Amino acid sequence: MLKSIRILLSIAAHFDYEIWQMDVKTAFLNDNLEETIYIQQPEGFIIPGQEQKVCKLNRSIYGLKQASRSWNIRFDIATKSYEFDQIVDGPCVYKRIINNSVAFLVLYVDDILLIGTDVGLLTYIKQCLAAQFQMKDLGEAQFVLGVQIFRDRKNKMLALSQASYINKIVVKYSMQNSKRGLLPFRHGVTLSKKKCLKTPQEVEEMRHIPYASAVGSLMDYMLVYGSKDLILIGYTDSDFQADRDSRKSTLGSVFTLNGGAVVWRSIKQGCIVDSTMEAGGAVANSKESGSHKCRIERKYHLIREIVH
Repeated sequence: MLKSIRILLSIAAHFDYEIWQMDVKTAFLNDNLEETIYIQQPEGFIIPGQEQKVCKLNRSIYGLKQASRSWNIRFDIATKSYEFDQIVDGPCVYKRIINNSVAFLVLYVDDILLIGTDVGLLTYIKQCLAAQFQMKDLGEAQFVLGVQIFRDRKNKMLALSQASYINKIVVKYSMQNSKRGLLPFRHGVTLSKKKCLKTPQEVEEMRHIPYASAVGSLMDYMLVYGSKDLILIGYTDSDFQADRDSRKSTLGSVFTLNGGAVVWRSIKQGCIVDSTMEAGGAVANSKESGSHKCRIERKYHLIREIVH
């Protein structure tokens, strides 16, 4: 989802699109149920003398397992009725193109981003959505998924910041007075299974320390800018059996759109390779979309060569 949002924001910065935001009130209460579901009488609304009776749900409510799916189906039907097409690689992203007017709609649970060229078209879309659901118009987008948006339209610049979240993380882990390092991770330092907790006492001592949630708390700051054309550049590399426990290789890649990073990842490959060339082949071979890639083995390459 964040990948799609970063790409669309980069495009919006380049073409000077409008970026508006809306919020759906009580999103999960908007759909009728397909299943027959009964619940206990709510506390405070129990009918005297009929305490043994239950209530039949006519609409979806928060807490149901199917609530989020029902809401998504309901919104998908409504959006497509207004001539929007769903993006295959981004199911929560919709586009509508009429003549020279382009509009993108991004849905994340109950948060909506509207991105497009034509103010009149975007206003019409907001009116259509408001006719279907109870909406709150938030105007120009300021925050999306906890990320703050800064924009300089004159210079076609757009920046994303998670400064407030970083400050919360720093305070949570008492890092206010910590000494800053020159590098995010020193070269040559490896995390090995040998460093895992060994005794029951060590496990118990660390049970109350939320160190696991701190992993991955490194925040990013992105800046995208306008140029004559949309420029997509990708960088990728792989080490060779750097994991001392499993001898698996690690892949790293980053893609920039007009100078701003929109997609990046670092992932340990699922198979053991015999060379750096094979490690690269394991990355490039997958034909699937998304981040879930096939595991590549040497026999697969041999079979593919024989077949073709």
